[in-house]
Amino acid sequence: MNFSFAGCRHITDKGVKLLQSKLMRNQKSLKRISLNFSECEEIGSKGFNALSSSMMPRLSNPTQISLDLSNSEQISTKFMKTFGQSLNKHAKSLICLNLNLSGCSQISDNDLKIFTSQISQALSQLQRLSLHFYRCSKMTDESLEVLAKGLTEKMHNLEKLELNFSLSPLFTDRGVANLGKEIGCHLQKLQYLKLGFPLCEKITNASLLAFGFEEGHNLRKLHYLRLDFSGCYRINDQGLLSLLPHLRSQMQNLKELTIHASRLSPTIKKIFSKNLNSVSTINFYE
Repeated sequence: MNFSFAGCRHITDKGVKLLQSKLMRNQKSLKRISLNFSECEEIGSKGFNALSSSMMPRLSNPTQISLDLSNSEQISTKFMKTFGQSLNKHAKSLICLNLNLSGCSQISDNDLKIFTSQISQALSQLQRLSLHFYRCSKMTDESLEVLAKGLTEKMHNLEKLELNFSLSPLFTDRGVANLGKEIGCHLQKLQYLKLGFPLCEKITNASLLAFGFEEGHNLRKLHYLRLDFSGCYRINDQGLLSLLPHLRSQMQNLKELTIHASRLSPTIKKIFSKNLNSVSTINFYE
């Protein structure tokens, strides 16, 4: 089932409740569901809470859930808890989860902690996870630590992981390094990894040095790696070069490498290409 209401700014809680009633009348168990409420500014917390509580019971061992609530200012602690509880109760066989909360500026470390504690135990079968937190300005390194420990230690079947934290001004090297270490330690089946920290201005070369997956011997199945540090002006060639030994020794099956950074020399791609002969595609973007 696929519904997109993106940009429909006049939809209110009443409209969401109509959708809720439709879902409740549906006698068929849904395996896949995609809902897009991006920029639906008139939907309040009651509407989103009702949606999360009614959607999941209609799913019988779902395989895919995609939920786009970007730029929804009303997303609150109650929604994060309710949605997490619903996933925990009704979606333990979920394979793919895509959740876009970009621009939901009220989301805090505590909200993410509540959500992660609910889903980390339930989604042990998850293979593909995509979380977007663009412009969630209240999140700090604690959010990265919660994700690192809560998700990576439980979701050992993950093959694809995408995390976007663009324009999160409170993130520092400590949080990024911890996230990278936990990913490297625990996600043995990971084949695709995309991490985005654009315009997180406190991040420096120290993140990349620690992020070099010193503990990442389990990432030998990784085929695709994309790191986005565009707008992080304290990252330069020196930080990127610190990744090379780890990429060469620990990610021997890597086929494609893409790095976004704002301060790159013209020679950086040549250096990587020379030292990573087995990587068929290497892209650098400013």
